[in-house]
Amino acid sequence: MGEEKQKGMNHEGYKDPTAERAICNVTRKERRRKDTMRNLDTFGRCKSCGSQIMWIRTKGGKNMPVDPEMISYKIPEEGEPGTEKLVLPTGEVLTANRAEAPDSEGIGYISHFATCPNAKRHRRR
Repeated sequence: MGEEKQKGMNHEGYKDPTAERAICNVTRKERRRKDTMRNLDTFGRCKSCGSQIMWIRTKGGKNMPVDPEMISYKIPEEGEPGTEKLVLPTGEVLTANRAEAPDSEGIGYISHFATCPNAKRHRRR
């Protein structure tokens, strides 16, 4: 009875499978959270043209590449067509017109698919 229990062993002297998890101190949920934190880096480079891009998660849950330049926009009057298709930081996609800062209703980004010279390579068939 005077023997000390070794780390990672249960009271009968067998290897305790839960001990390794306790030693590493990182649960599966924490690992997923760290992976999510790593994916919060929203900037990257286009593999085709090398331009800097930013990733925005759309309302549908997919990541969309956008040009990092912020565009001020104004929603056109009813019946008028918009000139730009923009992606908002919230992931919503809308058609609007470019506007100067005092007249704007918000900011958005242009999809990189619209500006990439090699966009045809990435289109799904």
